[in-house]
Amino acid sequence: MIRHRYAGFAATVGLAVAWLAGAGGGCSLELLAPASELTDAPQVLTIQAEPPEAHPGDVVTLEARVHWPGDDWEAHWLICVPQGEDALSDCVGDNFPADGVVPDCLTAPDAPLCRAPSGRTTQVLVPPFLQIPPDVFFPVFVELLAARSSVGWTGCLDAVANAAPTPDCLLALKSARISSDPQPNVNPEPTALLVGGVTHDASAPFGVTQDASDLGEVSVLLELVVDATSVDEIYPDDASPVETALDVAWFVTCGTIDEGGFGAPPGDDSPNPANVNCSPPPDGVGPGTCLPARATWKPREPGTCVVHAVVRDGRGGIGYLTRVFEVRGTAAPDESATLQACNCRAGPDALPSQWLWGLVLLGWLFLRSRKKREGGTSR
Repeated sequence: MIRHRYAGFAATVGLAVAWLAGAGGGCSLELLAPASELTDAPQVLTIQAEPPEAHPGDVVTLEARVHWPGDDWEAHWLICVPQGEDALSDCVGDNFPADGVVPDCLTAPDAPLCRAPSGRTTQVLVPPFLQIPPDVFFPVFVELLAARSSVGWTGCLDAVANAAPTPDCLLALKSARISSDPQPNVNPEPTALLVGGVTHDASAPFGVTQDASDLGEVSVLLELVVDATSVDEIYPDDASPVETALDVAWFVTCGTIDEGGFGAPPGDDSPNPANVNCSPPPDGVGPGTCLPARATWKPREPGTCVVHAVVRDGRGGIGYLTRVFEVRGTAAPDESATLQACNCRAGPDALPSQWLWGLVLLGWLFLRSRKKREGGTSR
């Protein structure tokens, strides 16, 4: 269900978006980057809150999804309750203590800024004393510090206090919702990844085999399937069911991925196939249907590759799916390999033995015929 926002939320979101858009590089504070190739640089993919919209007194589970080669990282969490119209970017900085000692959320639940238990997955109790009027929601800001294990919380204090991430101290932000609505928002739930129309079973790597020698020309169609019953945006409050689209961000550890190539011609109002496009049932009864989001992946090189897909509903709901691929094939051939394949490379080592014997025979016949001609002339 879609609910009204409290009066200051629009300004809060506007400032937060402006701050996120200004961050760049491998230490970006932007949570959901567009489709991208993951490199050796660590990168936060997303933060999921379950549930994404909670009631006072509920326990919310936070999970960090981070690409960190070598898996040498740890997660630390800050929870900030905005005061008035505090922006997402200001809440932590304005309330961060000078000595760096942040109170524990378990022992100081009424503190404007507190630390939740460390860990890649953690749980937070929503303060039960919060009074949320009906038909509105209240944001609570979550900041993730993904720190290199050898640096840890203490080594990243300056980065957190000044909102200045470093390669060893990654920062990411999320706004969770608190409301009193009996039907709060839920996370969209990806259920499958189709590879060329075939479901990739998460229990084992999926093989991508290329018979040709050039993997650079291989394109794989990926389709992310989302359970339509988890998309409550189809049914807004006090309104008829509507069509809705969910954004998807793709991340790959090898090759490139492109969300384009499937769009409708200019001026066409057709849904963007890069999104998960959901429609209500024709009779308005029961769950709707969702078309999968599509993307083209070019692995480009053999080996183990990981594909991440993150889907978001624009209201704090996040879903993610990760699949592993084994890409088999060879890299683009060089010139010598191409020539050798057609037996036309210069040098005798490129010629089959029967060709060599043929050349010997031709040479012997040539010399024999020449000797006969010379002999005939002397007579």
